[in-house]
Amino acid sequence: MRIFARVLPAAILAVLAVGPVSAATSKTLLAQGASNTATVTGTITANGASLPGVDVSLTGPGVYHAVTDSTGSFTIQNVVPGIYSISLVHGGYVTQQSTFALVAGQVQAVNVALQPASFSTLQTIAHVRAVGPGVFNTSVAAINTINAQQVENQAAFTAFQLFDEIPGVNINLPSANGNGADKGAVSYVGIRGSLPYENSTLIDGHPLETGDFGDYTLSYSYLPVFMSELAVTKGPGQMAPVVNNDIGGTVNLITFDPTLTFTPDYFFGVDNFGGTYSLLGVSDTLLDGRLGIVLRIGTRDEPCACNGQQLWSGYDSNTGMVFNPGTPQADEGYYNDTEGTVPGTNSEMYNKFNLVECCYTVTGYNDNTSELVKLRYRFSPASFLTVSYIGSDQISDESGTIAETWAAAFQPQGPYQGPLPNSSGHFIMSNEYDTPDTLTNVEPIFEADFTTAIGQDTFKARWYHATIDRLVSQCNCDGPTDAVDNTLTVYGYNDNYSTPYPTYNGVTIPVASYEWYIEHEFDFLQGFEGEFDVPYGNGSVLSAAWSGTEDQAQYYYFETNAPPICEVCTYNTPTGPASFHAPVTYIPDGSSQIINTYSLTDTDRISSNLVFNAGLYEDFYKNTYATQCYTAGVAGPCGSDELLYDGSNAVWTTANTNHFDDRWGLEWQPDPDTSVRLTAGSSIAPPWLDILSYQEGAITTTGSGGTEYATQSIPNYNLKPETAFGYDIGVDQRVIDQDTFLKADLYTTNIFNHFLEQYFVNSQCYDSTTKTVVSCSTAGSLPIESEEWTNIANTRNQGIEVTLQRVPTYGWGYNFNASLQRAYAYNLPSNFYCTHIAAVGGVVPQCTPAYYNTNLAIIAGQNFSSNGIETGQNGISSTGYAVPYFMGYGAINYTTPGGWFLQFGEQLTGKNNWANEPPFWIGTAALRIPISSDVAIQISGWNVFNTLSGEFPVLGGGVPVTLACTGAAYTHSTSICSYNPSAGALGATEGNVLGPAQWMFLITKNFGNTGAIGAKAIR
Repeated sequence: MRIFARVLPAAILAVLAVGPVSAATSKTLLAQGASNTATVTGTITANGASLPGVDVSLTGPGVYHAVTDSTGSFTIQNVVPGIYSISLVHGGYVTQQSTFALVAGQVQAVNVALQPASFSTLQTIAHVRAVGPGVFNTSVAAINTINAQQVENQAAFTAFQLFDEIPGVNINLPSANGNGADKGAVSYVGIRGSLPYENSTLIDGHPLETGDFGDYTLSYSYLPVFMSELAVTKGPGQMAPVVNNDIGGTVNLITFDPTLTFTPDYFFGVDNFGGTYSLLGVSDTLLDGRLGIVLRIGTRDEPCACNGQQLWSGYDSNTGMVFNPGTPQADEGYYNDTEGTVPGTNSEMYNKFNLVECCYTVTGYNDNTSELVKLRYRFSPASFLTVSYIGSDQISDESGTIAETWAAAFQPQGPYQGPLPNSSGHFIMSNEYDTPDTLTNVEPIFEADFTTAIGQDTFKARWYHATIDRLVSQCNCDGPTDAVDNTLTVYGYNDNYSTPYPTYNGVTIPVASYEWYIEHEFDFLQGFEGEFDVPYGNGSVLSAAWSGTEDQAQYYYFETNAPPICEVCTYNTPTGPASFHAPVTYIPDGSSQIINTYSLTDTDRISSNLVFNAGLYEDFYKNTYATQCYTAGVAGPCGSDELLYDGSNAVWTTANTNHFDDRWGLEWQPDPDTSVRLTAGSSIAPPWLDILSYQEGAITTTGSGGTEYATQSIPNYNLKPETAFGYDIGVDQRVIDQDTFLKADLYTTNIFNHFLEQYFVNSQCYDSTTKTVVSCSTAGSLPIESEEWTNIANTRNQGIEVTLQRVPTYGWGYNFNASLQRAYAYNLPSNFYCTHIAAVGGVVPQCTPAYYNTNLAIIAGQNFSSNGIETGQNGISSTGYAVPYFMGYGAINYTTPGGWFLQFGEQLTGKNNWANEPPFWIGTAALRIPISSDVAIQISGWNVFNTLSGEFPVLGGGVPVTLACTGAAYTHSTSICSYNPSAGALGATEGNVLGPAQWMFLITKNFGNTGAIGAKAIR
């Protein structure tokens, strides 16, 4: 008797790399004479040779069984007509399954190449290849893939250009360092409205190091041209051995496997900004089919579209500048700005400057080199060892990445009468860098994957080791007390530092900049996975697996600034050495997170057209992190300035917890061209090391002239992990012909204990003179704005995704994707908008708009939006993550047998998007022309219609976000919302850009037979 609650499989359906199994993909023969039965025959191969001993099960109106002979052949005669499921099982290989219809008198040919079982495809749960390069999904998971040919067609060297084209997936750029005109800008992948840390990013099926923010930054990653496939698995249908951090879904980067024949390929390209791109690869199988090799190296050297642009700069509190150093007239460029209300909003920002200079030349570039070395040795027909190295080496100038501007006015006060008139039209940089802000990022990965057969059972084991060594440095000077000397033309009046106040009437003077800066992140990841797969019945598989991962991290920075920037620094006069800021430690050395997962998964084929899937997962977490530190030998709370980055003075805490997840699914194929899925299941997103290491910071002050306030970070050691339960119903349908597919999914995911980095005006105040916490009734006291990670009640992600795709080998093809998505909070507690409100007359007032002081950009039932340009307008994430209500992509293409290829596409991002702009389109185009049998030239364009074509984001230039307040301006000196029932409150945002159109010109030369790689890519 079958037990429906069997636990789910680690390898369910199949990737048919060569030849098909279904009626749609098989050669069909009709018998010469009349017959009431049918025949199924075929040859099964692997590694280019026939494979004996393959168990062939045919399930439908009848049940039939055969085993391939020494030539890999089998024949099943006298099969009763009807719809059948065929299952091909051999230890050490991926179980292949498909469905087809048999009619009386038919001879159905099944010629299949089995693929070696490995962990790399576990997250892309098997899907069956149709005629041509299309994919027909017959698993319980919602799957979208981008194959190597699609990457080449778009000349896509960044994930940013690809993932937004998948329904239910959207890219976000953080407001702090996400200039969309710079392809090296930090980008995060969101799946079905989930935040980046609620999704997992894998390479060949194992986790990637997530670093400081609990997510993986694809912009620093391996080049897409290195991947045979980029697979996105969405919702609870993913039944792999590990489902940790899988609330929204999983991105799996799958590298190339060895080909059976010698297959090198090469291309070289340049773009209209002076960027260069190259790839050189070779793949083969040697030693009589025993040793497979893959060698690939790719480069991307790409300047920012903003590179070389010149902008005015206004001096603010972070400049670290000294004018005329070493002279009696030495003056510090400090606080020569004024806050004003952003037109049409209730927000304030720096928009008037007394002192400006001309001009800063922005620099920005992104250079990446990726390497792949893969060796696969076959000890026997079903025993393989695969050893690989994957490397990514990047160096970039982040000045362009984080460059942003104010739409500000030059309005000097006092005695200034220089040649530069008062103006309201200058775009003034908010971040200026005298020297390149250099990022160096190195990410090597080593893997060893072993597969063997024990009878028809399969055993797999894998070890992997990965590191991220990321260093950001600024200043080409010798050390923290040295300055970078520039000569600048300065205009305006400095009324904030020395007396008499200096005036600059367009004079060219020396300027010393103290901006020495070092930021270092070092992450270490290693893990082991083991799995045992037991086939049973007619196409069912039971799997038991264990996975253990250890993640260690260290993250800190230190810098200098001209005085008096910080209160914990030592410094001299402006004409002497600069201030030196003690190291700020986010994650001290010794912090770690160990995760062990035990899983039991099952695929139970109930009948020829119905499969039941189930999975049980038990996760054990062991977190080690610093909660306090020793100061003068005494343990107690400490700020990030006092916690040493080597962890030597840390007070450590080790916490253990566990979580159980279960997932369930049904996949029904009423006919060979229809697959219906229904899934439900749970998942978890635990706190990452940066949240766990959060320290109580020192109180510091910011602002001046009535807008001064104090800030402090507060740890929360009671933070709970996020948990979720989701549902998905979907269908894959062949329509019109065997090259055309319709996919649709409807989903809902409920998330509990959602993480929130909230900022709120505290009930306490601070005296900047005595540097003590005082009563808010004390004259001259400053309100304390606190920052804290916490859990909010419930959030929900829901939506619908539709894809209509025609993927013929030749002729006209198209791809139309659309998704409607919601991601919002609900059941918010009654005090959600009021945190630490001070008592009035001994009574804490009710949480009315007059007292709102936190979480202002989160409104029940409204999609999560950007943070806005003020910390008081809290979004759901510190990265400013936004979920658009609608996304779409459409492309048409034409391919000729001679290799000509033409494509035009448009990608639409709806309102509430990452750019804080009205809905916008991004146009793409590609033309490939063969000039010989193996050489082609290609032109590919991105953003061809110059949408959002600026080079810099503009603070205050984006679409305002609605705030929970009912009105009135935001101020730091009082509560964030002032009650005004006659008006709605709007928060200003940063308007981001895409940069000018990018055109890439490529020459491609493919040597030998590339079909094997192509087959791997399109599965």
